[in-house]
Amino acid sequence: MRFIIVLTCLLGTVQLSLSAEDTDSTNTFTLWQLPEQTPSQMMSYVIQTANGKVIVIDGGTKGDAPYLKGFLAALGNKVELWIISHMHLDHVDALNELLTMKDAPEVKEIYTTLPEMSWLETHCNIGTPGMRAPDSLSGLLEGANKKNIPIRDATMGEEFNIDGIHFKVFGIINPEITSNAVNNSSLVWRMWDDHKSVLFTGDIGVEAGNKILAGSYREALPSDYVQMAHHGQTGASEEFYTVVNPQYCLWPTPSWLWDNNNGGGKDSGPWKTLEVRAWMNKLDIKEHYVSKDGLHKIK
Repeated sequence: MRFIIVLTCLLGTVQLSLSAEDTDSTNTFTLWQLPEQTPSQMMSYVIQTANGKVIVIDGGTKGDAPYLKGFLAALGNKVELWIISHMHLDHVDALNELLTMKDAPEVKEIYTTLPEMSWLETHCNIGTPGMRAPDSLSGLLEGANKKNIPIRDATMGEEFNIDGIHFKVFGIINPEITSNAVNNSSLVWRMWDDHKSVLFTGDIGVEAGNKILAGSYREALPSDYVQMAHHGQTGASEEFYTVVNPQYCLWPTPSWLWDNNNGGGKDSGPWKTLEVRAWMNKLDIKEHYVSKDGLHKIK
């Protein structure tokens, strides 16, 4: 059986096709890295357990919501757990948009690390009204309340299991870190089964990464896959990635950011992506999965 969904988004018409081969049950989980549907950087992952349960990580911007909505519809339109790494619009606003829709996916629970609104207003009150971190948090709380979806606040070191996938939390909000504040309060966790492991870092910066390295979970960081922090630039340190020692890298990174291109050609921008790419070249990386290249499926 093949599901075909035609979506209209900011970049035009997108046809999403998922075959039975894409959605079949195996003895490990399937991970999809979804591509951005607008020029903005974003982060969106969908996981299907061996028995068909669906987990979503972040989801992207409001403009990414139509593509994500169709993707989830093809998987049954039910989400066991929706994990939000932090309160920036390129991570949470797709969910916020879906929560306004009558035919939204059925979400059983939202899992995140919740900052105080007053802290966000103090440290993250810059930007266009409606597009600030406090606005994204307000939208999440309001949308979840209207849909009667519980929001569970992560705790450090917390462990749980969903259908054979193990989760452990290595990082939560860091209110004492006020530099690059929202990013440095990203949720950091490892998920694994008997076949593969993935470390998700959200948008942590060097400060949050160093806090984890100095803590009790340093030795638990090594993973087969690592999601590159802050879209692969100005995120965690080279030491952090060396400790993780991944075989595969997940880059939620559009073309302009991948090449550090602000419109003047490769390496014309202020971003650190090329430097981070050079770090990873020192490691024995088998494959890079970059969102600019389209939908990636990992079994």
